[in-house]
Formats: sequence, structure tokens, C-alpha cells
Amino acid sequence: MENQEIKSFLEEVRKGSCNALDISKRALGDGKEAVSVVLKHKINAPERAESPARAYVFHCVESFTAFLNTVESKKIVFVDADAKCIYAVLDEAAEYQFEQVSCVLQEHPLLVQLRKLLLGRGLMDVKEFSLAVVRNRGVLAPKERDQLCMLMSQITVSQKIESAHGIGNGAINGVMCTTKVRGGGTGETAVNLPLSIPFKLPIYLHTEPVEFSADITIMTSGENVNIEVDCPELDVRRLEVFEQLSKQLRGLLGGGGMIVLGNPKTKQWEYIK
Repeated sequence: MENQEIKSFLEEVRKGSCNALDISKRALGDGKEAVSVVLKHKINAPERAESPARAYVFHCVESFTAFLNTVESKKIVFVDADAKCIYAVLDEAAEYQFEQVSCVLQEHPLLVQLRKLLLGRGLMDVKEFSLAVVRNRGVLAPKERDQLCMLMSQITVSQKIESAHGIGNGAINGVMCTTKVRGGGTGETAVNLPLSIPFKLPIYLHTEPVEFSADITIMTSGENVNIEVDCPELDVRRLEVFEQLSKQLRGLLGGGGMIVLGNPKTKQWEYIK
């Protein structure tokens, strides 16, 4: 074969294909032989990549444990209240690789609204505070709900609000509300603000309601009356919810894995040589 023929022949070799040569000879009449070289292409069947590692995310403990109960390999479950998450390491003793799935709890919409309108707002005008309490009346503790709504409504309809502080029995620690009365006059009503406001609602979806209280601080600046709301008890109740979920997990897994409080952190091996 001439160089140009070899070049054109090799250009037909396809990458990723199984290339074969079919060589045949045939005798010619003058005693010579003719050699035929035929390039044959055989397409290889594509190879499918291995399935990706499972990194499923669940949003309720029941479905999370239902999946874990289908996994036969050794597993360890980490309950991390700070991250609002429960992790499960599958085939935890694997030498080369393991998989990790998680259950990320979602805050209940009622708590999301309470945070938006009342908790964590910083300093608020007393009327703004009262309106926020009334708008969240559905999550107020049932025993105090009606009385609190009545007190807050008195503030929201007032024309003028001044701080009122006293000393001794029967003293008022709250605000003095001035309202218009029928006939063109005005009336004053003392509203004794509570030191805390009780709530009852679920912290996360698919969990039971819990009770907690928000602390009320009254501050004045000139004629302005401001309120600040703090709720450290909510963090305590959050931890209690995760403790309860840990017990629920133990019951649902039925001894099919180890359950611990913690986080599944890993690090690279350090090699001496």
C-alpha cells in the first residue's frame, strides 16, 4: 500500500469502536496475488455508569425510619438538634466508602409566622406589639388566650398610650390607654401588661404541639412605649423535641441501628509514608 493509501486507511479508524481488519488474497491470471484489506467497524455497546451514592433527604421521622428499615447494612444514626437534622450513615463499617441519608425537619408554618410577626423583631412600638399578639391568637395558650386578646385590643384601639409604673400592692406596670368615648369625651384605662406570653404550637411539621413562653420587656423613651420580646425557652423546647424524636427512632428502628446524639463529621486519613 502506498503512503497516501495507508494514511487514508488509518483515518477511518474510529475512536471508541472495535476496529478489525479483514485481509484476503486472490490469485491473478499472471501468477500474481491481489491482497485486499477491508477495515470493519464494530460499535461497542455503551457502558452505563454506576448508580450515584444515595444522599436522600426526608422530612419526617416515620418515612426516614421506614427507609432505614429496608437497609440491611450496619448503620449509625446521629441526632443533631443544633443542625435541626438527623443523619444516618449506611454501611458505616465499609472500608472504602459509605452513604449518608438525612432527615431535615421543617419548621411549622405557625412558628414561622410567629417569628415573622413577633419573635426576634427587636424593639417594637407597643401598638405594633399588641397587633402582633392578636394576629397570632391562634397559637396562644388556650387558658390565657381570651384575656390576652382583650388586653391587646384595648391597646390597639387607643388614641394615646403612656407608660404606667407603680410601687406596692395594686400598682400598674404597663400602659395607660386613652380612648375616645361616645359623646366626644375621652376615657382612660390602665392596662397591666403581662411579664410573659404563653404559646402552644408545634415547632416542626409532623411533631406534637409544645408549650413555651416569651418574655416581655417594657421600655420607654420620652412619650414612646416600646416592647422587646425574648424567647430563650423556645430553644429548650426544641432540644426536648429532639430528645423525644430520639426515643421515637429507637422504637421505630427496633434495634436495627445505633442512635447517638452528635454529628457525622469525617476527616481525611493522615499517611506516615
